[in-house]
Amino acid sequence: HYLILAAGESYGPFLYNSALQHVIGPFDVDLGAIEIEVVDANDPECFIKSMATPPDCAVLSDCEISQLEVEKGDCVSDSTYLITVDFEYDNAPNDLFDLTVNGALVGTFALADLPVTTEIVASDNGEDHIEVCINDTPDCCADKWIDAPSCLNGECHIDNLIAEPWPCVNDSFLVDLSFDVSHPASDSFDVFGNGIHYGTFAYADQWITLGPLPADDSTAYEFVVQDAANPDCKEDIELGPIGCTDTLPCNLENVEVEIVACPSDSGMTLSVHFDAGPLDDQDFVLFLDSTYVGNFPLDSLPIAIPAIPWPVNDTTIHFELCLDTLGMCCVTGTLAFEWCDDPVWPGDANANHASDAYDLLHVGLAWGATGQPRPLAATAWQPWAAPDWNALFADGTNYKHADCNGDGIIDAADTSAIAQNYGLTHDMVLPLPGVEATLDDPSLWVELPNDLTNGQPFSAPIMLGDDTHPLDSIYGLAFMLFFDPEVVDPNSVDVVVDNSTWLGTPGTDLVSIDRRLAQNGVIHVAITRTDQQNVAGFGQAANFIGFIDDIWSKQ
Repeated sequence: HYLILAAGESYGPFLYNSALQHVIGPFDVDLGAIEIEVVDANDPECFIKSMATPPDCAVLSDCEISQLEVEKGDCVSDSTYLITVDFEYDNAPNDLFDLTVNGALVGTFALADLPVTTEIVASDNGEDHIEVCINDTPDCCADKWIDAPSCLNGECHIDNLIAEPWPCVNDSFLVDLSFDVSHPASDSFDVFGNGIHYGTFAYADQWITLGPLPADDSTAYEFVVQDAANPDCKEDIELGPIGCTDTLPCNLENVEVEIVACPSDSGMTLSVHFDAGPLDDQDFVLFLDSTYVGNFPLDSLPIAIPAIPWPVNDTTIHFELCLDTLGMCCVTGTLAFEWCDDPVWPGDANANHASDAYDLLHVGLAWGATGQPRPLAATAWQPWAAPDWNALFADGTNYKHADCNGDGIIDAADTSAIAQNYGLTHDMVLPLPGVEATLDDPSLWVELPNDLTNGQPFSAPIMLGDDTHPLDSIYGLAFMLFFDPEVVDPNSVDVVVDNSTWLGTPGTDLVSIDRRLAQNGVIHVAITRTDQQNVAGFGQAANFIGFIDDIWSKQ
C-alpha cells in the first residue's frame, strides 16, 4: 500500500496494483504551491515528492467556445466513421479539451492540435450528438447534432481496393490486397481474376497476400473482390504487367534465433537476427512449428519478440523465417531451448528460487569470474535463457546464476539486481543447507552503549567473535538483526559496513547489502569478501545505527 500526503492531509492507503492515478482535494488556491508526497505505507523512506501549482481560477468564468464545426469523414466500419472537429476558444484555463459523442467520452485532445480527426461510434437513431468541453471545465462547452453518414445504413459496398505488389524474388512476386467494406452480406469474401478463383477469405483479415504469381512482364492481372453472399457487392482493380528486371536474390545468412526469456505466465521471448542483403526494406515473417507468430520489419533487426506462447507438450521447436507469407524465400531451423532447463532469475544467485541477502554470498565467492553473457542481458524477475559457465559452486549451482545482470562478468553490477528483485520468489523456495551450531562457535551480537538518551542517535557495533572464540577462517556471512520498534525509531535504523570492520575494506575487497523491514523490527544483512581470500579474526563487523525512542525499555 501507499499514501498520498498533501497540505497536511493524508489520502489512502491505495493498493499498488490499483490505478496509479488519483484525484485529491479540493484545495484552497490561496495556499499557493502544494507539496505532494507519495510514500510507501510500510517504509517511510520510500517516497517521491513533487510540487502542484494551483490554476488561475479567476479565468474560469470567462472561458468560451465558439464557432464549433464538425465535418463528417469516411466510414471506417459498418458502425463507425471519422469526424473532424474544429472550434474557436477564449480564456481556456488549460491546454486540453474533451470530446464527447452521444454522452460517451471519446478522448482528451490538445487544443494546439485543432482541427482534430478521430473515429466515433454512430448512434442507432441516425443522429449523433457532438460536444466539446475544455478539460475539467464543465461550464465551458459547445455542442452540435449531425446526421450519421449514409454508409452506416446503406447496402453492402466494397471500395478503396488497393493492390500492392512485392519485389520480385526468383522471377515471381506476391501481391497484397486491402479494401474497405460497409454492410457486408456475409462474414467473408471471394477473390477472382484472370479466370482464377484465389480463394475465400474472412473480412476480419486486415489484408491478404496472393501468389506467388509469374512476373513475365506481359500479363496484366485483374483482381475482383466480391462478397461471398452478394455477387453485386464487389470491386475490381487491374495490376501490371509486372517484370522482374530488378529481381532480388533470396539470400538469408547468419541466422540466429534464440530463446532469451524462458517460458513463464507471459510466454517466452525470442531474439531474432539475420542478414537479408538488399531486402532490408522489407518485412519478414516468423513461424514456430508452422504456427504464424507475426510480421516484423527487417530494419528492426536484431529484434526481441516477447509474449510468444510456448508449444504444449513439445520437446523440439522448429522455426521458419520467410521474406513473405507463402514460403518464396525462407530459412528453417531448430531452437536451442536446453538453456531453459536451468534458467537464470536475476538476483537469485544461489538458485534457491528467491532473491535475498544470502545471494550476495554466491556473488562474492565468484567475484571477477567471466563467462558467456546471456543472449539478452536484463534484470526483470522472470526466467532468462543462459548458457552454462565452466564453473560450479560447491553446492553444484552454475556460476551463471551469480551473473545476475547477464553481462558476462560477476561484479558490483550484479548486486543491483539482487536489490531490485529483493524478496521476490518463484515456484517453491528451496531451503538453504544449514550447519548445526555449538556452544563453542563464535557469537554474533549487538553491543549497545550504556549512555543512551531519548531522541538522540546511537551507534552500536555488531560484534563477530571475541578473543576466546575467534574465527579461524571466514569469507562472508548473512544474518538478520531484530530490534524492538517500540524502543528504537524504525525510521532511523540502518546497518553500516565501513572501515571499522575487520572483515575487509569496503569497495576494495568487501561488499555488503542490507534490506530494512523497519516497521517489522528486522534488517537483513549480508557481507562478503570479493578476493577469494578467507580472513581470520574477531571484533566489530558492522555498525547498527538509529535513534532511541524509549530509553526505559532498554534491556
